[in-house]
Amino acid sequence: MSLSGFARNIFKFALTRIVWLTRSAADANYEDIKVNILVVKKSIYSRLAQICVESFLHFHPRASIQIHFDSETERQVLRRFKALRFFRRADISFRRISDTLSWQESKLDLIFSLNGTSELYLDCDLRWNGPLNLKKMNSLLYFVKENPLDTFQNILFLIPDEYMRFLYAPMKNTSLFSWNQLKLKDHDLLEFRLLQQKIFKNATHAELSVGKDFARLAEQITLSLIQIGRAHV
Repeated sequence: MSLSGFARNIFKFALTRIVWLTRSAADANYEDIKVNILVVKKSIYSRLAQICVESFLHFHPRASIQIHFDSETERQVLRRFKALRFFRRADISFRRISDTLSWQESKLDLIFSLNGTSELYLDCDLRWNGPLNLKKMNSLLYFVKENPLDTFQNILFLIPDEYMRFLYAPMKNTSLFSWNQLKLKDHDLLEFRLLQQKIFKNATHAELSVGKDFARLAEQITLSLIQIGRAHV
């Protein structure tokens, strides 16, 4: 890309941000939506979260958003969202979380803490181009359902033996997630925490030999294996 082309893109994005910050979309969703965003481990994610939040509020002006950060991202998160509070009277709150967990564990912890609610979890690197249509449904909400797990042959070794009979379950993209007020019992949540730990352990061992980042799939596979209201095993 030429320098002039890069400058045009920067200018175009600056104009887009002005629209996000000062206007609501013509097709905006005015529901009172509660949103949770995780911004941890790398300060660059604060920039992505800023884009996510600003674009989301453009299409969901009445949303309330809680940003969960750690010591690595705290400074940038608090700095970047000062401007947003100036332009929009948005309900944005902040929560400091532990530095000790991996981002996969932090994401799963956050999602499990929302159990029984209709609050949304959003990955911080999403950019919104339209409003959500949150229909009333008696099922978990995912960003998208992909192919069945058994079509992902290169990752099946991550799944513990006792879950292999559930490979018909579709892999879910968990960039967006909601329980839709469905509630798992405490022992079911514990079961899935243990499942995530087993997957993460298998991934860690595999990475030592093949050098691929399998651990990042631990929470995605775990959430893909959740059935409504109960654990599989």
